[in-house]
Amino acid sequence: MSLLLGKCITPAKRNAIRLLIPQLRFDTFLNKHFRENETIVAHDPKNHCKEGDWVLLRKLDSRFSLEIEYQVEKIVYESGNII
Repeated sequence: MSLLLGKCITPAKRNAIRLLIPQLRFDTFLNKHFRENETIVAHDPKNHCKEGDWVLLRKLDSRFSLEIEYQVEKIVYESGNII
């Protein structure tokens, strides 16, 4: 079971969204972490995600298609909501 946290960029297709996954990479020469982003496509069965939403993703047991291997578990933070 693998979980990721990502930010929704755009809807990719019907029931699919494009997400930006922030990651920190360590540079051994500078001894410093640098932020890098990875873009993935995930399955959104209920079509609830909008641009700017932070969502929790769960890795599927088998791939949904060639580019989709994650599914939206839940929306952690909706864009525009004030905490």
